[in-house]
Amino acid sequence: MFDGLLCYVSPDDGVLFAARGAGDRMTESGLVADYLVAGVVRKARGVEVEVAADPEVDRVLDTGLDRLHGVVAAKLGGHPAFAGLARDAARGRDDPATGQRMRLAVDGAAQTDSRFADELANAVQRLRAMTAVPDPPAHRQPAGNAATAASLLARSPTPAPSTSTPSRTADALAESAGRWKVALAAIERAVKMRRRLATAHPRAFEPDLAWALGKFGTRLSDAGRREEALAAAKEAVQIYRRLATADPARFEPGFARALTNLGTAHSDLGQAKPALSATEEAVRTYRRLATADSARFDSGLAWALTKLGFQLSNLDQHKPALAATEEAVRTYRRLTAADPARFEPDLAWALRCLGIRQSKLGHAKPARETTEEAVRTYRRLAAVDPAEFAPDLAEVLVHLGNRLSDLARLESALTAAEEAVQTYRWLTETHTQPSATGAADRKSALVTANQARSEPDPGRFLPDLAWSLDSLSIRLTELGRLEPAAAATEEAAQTYRQLTVADPARFGPKLARVLTNLGIGLGELGRLEPAVAAAEEAVQTYRRLSATDPPRFEPDLAWSLDSLGKRLADVGRRERAQAAREEAAKIRRRGRLA
Repeated sequence: MFDGLLCYVSPDDGVLFAARGAGDRMTESGLVADYLVAGVVRKARGVEVEVAADPEVDRVLDTGLDRLHGVVAAKLGGHPAFAGLARDAARGRDDPATGQRMRLAVDGAAQTDSRFADELANAVQRLRAMTAVPDPPAHRQPAGNAATAASLLARSPTPAPSTSTPSRTADALAESAGRWKVALAAIERAVKMRRRLATAHPRAFEPDLAWALGKFGTRLSDAGRREEALAAAKEAVQIYRRLATADPARFEPGFARALTNLGTAHSDLGQAKPALSATEEAVRTYRRLATADSARFDSGLAWALTKLGFQLSNLDQHKPALAATEEAVRTYRRLTAADPARFEPDLAWALRCLGIRQSKLGHAKPARETTEEAVRTYRRLAAVDPAEFAPDLAEVLVHLGNRLSDLARLESALTAAEEAVQTYRWLTETHTQPSATGAADRKSALVTANQARSEPDPGRFLPDLAWSLDSLSIRLTELGRLEPAAAATEEAAQTYRQLTVADPARFGPKLARVLTNLGIGLGELGRLEPAVAAAEEAVQTYRRLSATDPPRFEPDLAWSLDSLGKRLADVGRRERAQAAREEAAKIRRRGRLA
């Protein structure tokens, strides 16, 4: 990108240092001054107040700040600006004029002293690497699998039963969980460092902290740590709200993005009303921004509108949910027409959401047409980049199966469901991600996290595979193919059992529902004792869930008890069957009284 010795780029902060050529060097001298202030303030305080203790983080950060301070002191130690900066910081003052003088001094010295410019660049690069928020474990296919993927995605055969054993599944989940643990530890470490910088020099580093908290919250949510994700999202919104009040032009875009993330974090915890409130505010903010600069903010508005459709639908407000999603699709169509490479994936996602919104209102034919367009779009994208878009294609194929089933096109629905399972199975068994650090000398936790990203993560798509198997079993049952339907349900249940061990709050409800369906399916096949065992396991699972959240899970517990009663009656255990039915009736009466 630049000719010269050094160019370090951060996706959120832009170019920090760029050498254009010998004797013509640019430095982000303001960043140097900000780091100097933070370092001097931390030294003056002695201990970091209002920040949880972490000696290792403090040691690493202070080492980096001291190194930068030493580079500047060696060159500008006698400069009045350097002395003034230290004096103001020690007194707790934040004088922008002093900072400006320091910037000019650093810039002037860097332009005339190439060695000083290089030392500055290296010192700041190290600090930025320390506080960078790394990506989590990614899940792309190796390049050598692209041809195989393209062939599979062009036409998928009927899915074969899985050869995975429970122990292999457990090993895959443990491996995936370990990789996420390493990556999240690296992200958390970066957030801690940014928090310390923001505490020492809020004006300079609070925006950095707010951005990092938003990313951290998203990664926590991806890892299933939803309460922590909500806390991070709330803090990000609080900081951005304060910043946007003082400087709307600069910080409202970040505020709008943080509000959208907050809505998602609330929604992930089933908090539908707070989720809607946050997302509505995000849409209002993006709409205001897009009115002033549509080229820059229309895509953000469309994204928030799609999220708004989710939140409204979760509260059964299906007509306004449809209207919001339709507006998002119209916006993405316009953006895609101008820049297909950038916006076609967003259009495909919005089309997938629109199909769901249309289906909720009983618009079966438009829902099928919309979902078929989403499939065509994702298939086109996956043909070029299967690593990126095969998961999206598989997901929308499951939805297409549902839409075709709504129109009684059962064989076509089964074909879509089979292709979804085959794609998820392939993703589960073969995917990996080459490391993309782009900087060989980044150290410490950042290197560890990226090493984790470079290895296979066979547990990543197991939840999706289980979900698609459950859908496949429904499609097979609709066609009266009960044996393969039961086999698909059994595999889904086996996978959900392993997933529930790792994350009972997330996967326990799915396991209980699949087990109840498995009991029904086995009963229809005359496999009566296995049907009872599945129904009993479903009831036990729902009991555990109901103990922690009765309003949410007691209706499901009553349903599973009714199913257990039928299974017990089938094998002649009439007293136990009657007890199960009576308990179900009691739960329903209690719910009506509440």
